[in-house]
Amino acid sequence: MVSSIKHIYRILLVALMVVASNGTTTANTRISLLTAGPGREMYQLEGHSALRIQTDNGEDIAVNWGVFDFHSPNFAYRFIKGETDYSIGATNFTWFLAEYAHAGRYVTEQELMLTEAEAAEVVRLVTLNMQPENREYRYNYLLDNCATRPLAIVEKALAVDGAKLQIAMEVEPASIREDMRRYHANYPSYQLFIDFALGSGIDQEASLRERAFAPLFLSEMVDHTKIVMSDGTTRRLAGATTTLLHSNMGETSEEGIPAWLIIAIVTLSAIAVTVLDVRRRRVTQWYDAVYYTLIGLLGLISAFLIFISEHEATSPNINILWADPVCLIIPLLIWFKKCKRLVFYLQIINFALILVWLIGQPLFHQSINLLFIPLVLSDMLRSASYIYLNRRCHDRIKA
Repeated sequence: MVSSIKHIYRILLVALMVVASNGTTTANTRISLLTAGPGREMYQLEGHSALRIQTDNGEDIAVNWGVFDFHSPNFAYRFIKGETDYSIGATNFTWFLAEYAHAGRYVTEQELMLTEAEAAEVVRLVTLNMQPENREYRYNYLLDNCATRPLAIVEKALAVDGAKLQIAMEVEPASIREDMRRYHANYPSYQLFIDFALGSGIDQEASLRERAFAPLFLSEMVDHTKIVMSDGTTRRLAGATTTLLHSNMGETSEEGIPAWLIIAIVTLSAIAVTVLDVRRRRVTQWYDAVYYTLIGLLGLISAFLIFISEHEATSPNINILWADPVCLIIPLLIWFKKCKRLVFYLQIINFALILVWLIGQPLFHQSINLLFIPLVLSDMLRSASYIYLNRRCHDRIKA
């Protein structure tokens, strides 16, 4: 199977090289932007982009920059760390369309209004990119992905004529996070993780070019973009949008236990256990051991994303104030009477950090997910109850 795929890949590469080298026929080379609609998987929610290259000689190839392998070693770890390598892929256009027809996703096409020289340069750049030594690239969810790559190819191709793009799109200002929330509206648990993992860097007002990280936005932007020639004349970047496939997958939504239900259970259990603890004047140690193990593990994830991950959007991130990895110490010490005083002061620190997170919201300029509020307040409640029930630890120090 692998050898047959490589054989097909070589055939497509040869076809592109023929197109690139045949300068007499580039007037009949047509370049289009293909946009696939959202799919059911989380990584498909912003759609997908590809370039279509057609010639009167019969070549019809779809090229995209979204090829990856879920089964490659340590894929999940490397993705979170920011070391995921994607690659360029090419397929016969009929096969490309059949794949999305099978998935039930829509596909639109926008033919790009390029000159002979510009179209030839697109083919040359794509062919160069498909060489074995150039196929892979370090994927970046926001800055270097399946949408930004074809846009960059087109811009480089326009430079041969001294032309450049002029975006004339009127849309409501938005940040990257706001765009994500719109695309992920039916996947709130996924967006909750995004809001936890990504920091304030995606909360600034984004430029139109920055928002084109999403293929769906890129398609809309291309429809409102002009090519400005060196002599000042302009022309549209793309012709009318043609729908090649209609969606038949219906409205999609996430599956499994919703995050809001898990947070509700955690919050209500924290309230119930705290009321019980105050009444009997004793901390439920097993509950805090479980609770702060979970909070500490969230803290480890947050610390990893901030201090180790190469994703620039993960730092700075104020969520580490309440998702504190130091909380993992509490489940280890809470069982020992000799450590009660140390746990007491750890809880004071924990309470103070949560208070800073709550009070400092106007200063941090980081949009938070509202589902964090009950979770953070339950953390604060458990911390406050421990401090209150063990306040004699402080009295002993003073004595």
